Amino acid sequence: MGLGKWANFFHDRGQSIIGIDFSRVGIEKLKEHSPQLNVKFGDVTNIPFNNDDFDAYLSYGVLEHLENLKDLDSAISEAFRVLQYGGVGFITIPNLNFLNKLYAIKNNLIYSNLLRRLFLRRPVERHFFEYNYEPTFFKTLLERQGFTVLEIVPENVPLVLKRFKIFREPNTLVHDSKLNGFGKRVARWIVSKPSHSWIRKQFSHLNIFLVKK
Repeated sequence: MGLGKWANFFHDRGQSIIGIDFSRVGIEKLKEHSPQLNVKFGDVTNIPFNNDDFDAYLSYGVLEHLENLKDLDSAISEAFRVLQYGGVGFITIPNLNFLNKLYAIKNNLIYSNLLRRLFLRRPVERHFFEYNYEPTFFKTLLERQGFTVLEIVPENVPLVLKRFKIFREPNTLVHDSKLNGFGKRVARWIVSKPSHSWIRKQFSHLNIFLVKK
């Protein structure tokens, strides 16, 4: 659920939506801010609802934070279980494309304790954050649990472009920046390409999987 952005979006448009989150503190804060939302404590690997309870399942920025394939399989299985037959799911997952692989290599070098010691810098403790998945592999996981994958749409081009100084506003850090005029034009050009095009796939941070039970 996070900050409830999408729950509020659909609620404001008259949709009946129920959100779950693994953080009780987060739920309390969200209810203080948006008391109109129906939010419950729950784990995506063990969803607290009955079979076939929902006609749609939304998972935005969640499954990549599961640390092992067993939990990921459980989460996908649970999504399938609570959906009605004919129901649809929208699932986002970071895209293990060429640029994201290079970005990961760069981060591994920056935070390598061996290299930091060689350059007389203090070692840092690293913690797991998320996995990126190749779309064909993630598609296989979805189909293994019974889903039909209707479409895969590469998205979130700005996050990739902002890693390059030429595309973002000057004197800003990557995650605090916005695209400059040139970056916005390039982003629009990339998004205008079809989902299956090479450039759209390589410059998109994540894939949106549209699935059906």
